[in-house]
Amino acid sequence: MKITPRMKQIFRALLEEKEPISIKHLAEKTGISKRTVQRELESVNDVLLPYGMEFASKTGVGVWLAGDEAARAGLLAEAASSDEYAASSKEDRRKRLVLEILREKTLRKLYYYSRKFGVSEATISTDLEAVETWLSHQGLSMARKPGSGIEVEGTEENYRRAIRFFIGENIDTKLFRQLYDGDGGENYAASLQKNHLGRLLDKEILRRVHECLEGMDNQRMDNLTENAYDGLVIHLAIAINRILQQDVIQVTGEWQEKMPRDEDYRLAEDIAAELEAEFEVSIPQLEIAYICLHLKGAKHEKIQFPGREERMELADRELRQFVNDLIDAYDGQQAYLLKQDDEFMQGLLAHLQPTIVRLVHGMSIQNPVLADIKENYSEIYARCQRAAQVLADKVGRSVPEEE
Repeated sequence: MKITPRMKQIFRALLEEKEPISIKHLAEKTGISKRTVQRELESVNDVLLPYGMEFASKTGVGVWLAGDEAARAGLLAEAASSDEYAASSKEDRRKRLVLEILREKTLRKLYYYSRKFGVSEATISTDLEAVETWLSHQGLSMARKPGSGIEVEGTEENYRRAIRFFIGENIDTKLFRQLYDGDGGENYAASLQKNHLGRLLDKEILRRVHECLEGMDNQRMDNLTENAYDGLVIHLAIAINRILQQDVIQVTGEWQEKMPRDEDYRLAEDIAAELEAEFEVSIPQLEIAYICLHLKGAKHEKIQFPGREERMELADRELRQFVNDLIDAYDGQQAYLLKQDDEFMQGLLAHLQPTIVRLVHGMSIQNPVLADIKENYSEIYARCQRAAQVLADKVGRSVPEEE
């Protein structure tokens, strides 16, 4: 029987002790619930047998691992070896630390993270300073409470923005393709557990969410880019997981009430209805608004031009002036010709809508060919920078290079 990462945590904690300890103390040392520790210890002797060790317990005394010094040293070496959750670098460890904090949101002591990542409390304390800077950029703060631990503070909207940003930074498209195109079995589960996002997601919920979306056969959703679709699946999996845990989102503002009941909102309602039927839950209206927000900010494989009766009009004077300023900033000499190209104008408007949504709500995108664009199309990129400044002035937000 293989030693699991959780058993390794328990064994390390027990082997470090000179005397028996209580289950409660063991749970606190490992950061694992008391019930889970008890369940793990029920069958632990089968795992210990090849190492010449034995699990022992005595009422009123505690629990310990019995064996000679050589056996203890051999088991400790195995328990201390790297496992699926081992961080390979400082950057990797800090990403996982962000993930743990976003996933938990509850009070945790430095010792908990020190044990989890196999580093000193001083190292974790330094890591937390970097994490705190990352969180502050998302409008969140990290509260340190002596004797209790640390937790994340901030509005639900900023918390969701932080999760969206983390997903955008770390999404592994190949990983999710294994789920969608493969067998979705043990190979996927193993890959997921090794991935940064694996600790945030429940693979079974992820699979069922994907099947719900696939079964809808919606053209607009089918047109999402690979990363946009993956991000939607992840977003929904997180939301469902929280609802199942009765961590119901609370109303934090009025932006969702002002959201137009357009085709994106109707699609969000349809998605919510499918998920409600699949998971037998009730999805709050604010959660539907977040789904709609994701759809509005999503990138598409190709531009879908509306029918003639629905074509985007430039009758609004302010909008027309904004688009003209954008084109003038890009290339004043060719501006006239570009403005006469109706298909170009429609395409530009279609791209601007999700871009503005992303900028206003702090939603990030990934651009895997950014370096190539800057190197091979430097002149065009420089012109786009000028146009981006017009956009930044319009929405009051800086425009990232990826946009």
